[in-house]
Amino acid sequence: MKKGILLAVSIFALMMIISVVPMSATPLTATSNSISSIPDISPQTQSWTLGPPSPFQYRRFDGVFVPGGDAWANKVYFMGGRTGVSTEDPTIWEFDPVTGVYTDTGADVVEDVSNYTANLIMDDGTGQGPALYIIGGYDAEQGVNVGIIQRYYPQINLAEELPPADNWSVLFQGYLVAATGQATVGNVIYIFGGWEFTVPPYFYNGTWVFDPSQPTGAKWTELPYTINPARNYIQVAVQAGVIYAMGGEYQWNGSNFTPTAIVQAFDTANPGAGWVPRAPMPVATGDGRGFGFDADTKGINQPWLGHAY
Repeated sequence: MKKGILLAVSIFALMMIISVVPMSATPLTATSNSISSIPDISPQTQSWTLGPPSPFQYRRFDGVFVPGGDAWANKVYFMGGRTGVSTEDPTIWEFDPVTGVYTDTGADVVEDVSNYTANLIMDDGTGQGPALYIIGGYDAEQGVNVGIIQRYYPQINLAEELPPADNWSVLFQGYLVAATGQATVGNVIYIFGGWEFTVPPYFYNGTWVFDPSQPTGAKWTELPYTINPARNYIQVAVQAGVIYAMGGEYQWNGSNFTPTAIVQAFDTANPGAGWVPRAPMPVATGDGRGFGFDADTKGINQPWLGHAY
């Protein structure tokens, strides 16, 4: 599923839209969510284009586009992924969307994981350029969730693990929470929801902030706001500083998940409002990807701005 990141520009194919309005405005109605509200665009942007095949066959992995004006920038980086039921690969790959060329960076993540989110922090206070942060993940080789924090600096091609005092260590029902919603706003990472797969009711609803610029042992802050329902594999988008938690999985019978259509928004400029209900999606979905388009989004036609997809 995550290979679609390479063709992010093709997301203009038929998708559900949530129009963004100020958080103080009236919540959106279901009719304003209809597909008929999508602006008309040229046929070319409504079609899919096959990109070059990747030299790796990862599953349950993530990729991030890193902007900038240097040779290492304007590339998509992939931070390893699952290669089998109980195997993973740590190789960090670089993809140039202009030339269509994949390159093995020669760097590996310290601990290969899957089911993770790669978060782009443009300035983490270290002076080493933009960094991609991985918070925890699933260790398929051991069959357990892990809480280590890893980061990769494309500018200097360095992958490293943070000290154990910075680990993600949130427990629910006595087990480590994983598959959380994650979003980066203003060089901090918001973490919300998630689950543990051992003891019911499984699903977690808390909200945390990870600030990489803070000293070791002081990077985590719990916020007094919860998402409802508690869920995992949330489709997350950020638009104009507002985090949208769209759908996700909120029930599990031991083998299958049940998705929800619920959408909630968290305005990082007004955190006291908490998670505000928005118009539900017309279809219940989870385990997907969200995108938000702001005025500074490159290569996006004007009609798409101000929306989360």
